[in-house]
Amino acid sequence: MLFAAQTKENNFDIYLALLDELLKGRDINRVNIFKRIFSETRALVLGEKTYYQLDRDTYRIVSFLAGNFGDYFRSVEPNNLSKENLQRLQEYLTSHTELSY
Repeated sequence: MLFAAQTKENNFDIYLALLDELLKGRDINRVNIFKRIFSETRALVLGEKTYYQLDRDTYRIVSFLAGNFGDYFRSVEPNNLSKENLQRLQEYLTSHTELSY
């Protein structure tokens, strides 16, 4: 059980590290990962997808974001992400890791 909790936290940490690199301009190719997260979260919030239809790789993050910050994701267009959108995502993911410890 302890391993499962650590794996869950590492999942968020990995995405935070990738997002940090993207925001610093070091790895622009990773933007598609975050477009997928925004797209999945928005689809879940708008009722276009159910939890059963979510991508398993991003399931925990998408369900966390939709459950806690769904209103924000209703208004964001995943294909036109700005730096501000990515920074907001970083804040949300950081809030999760702070709450977990």
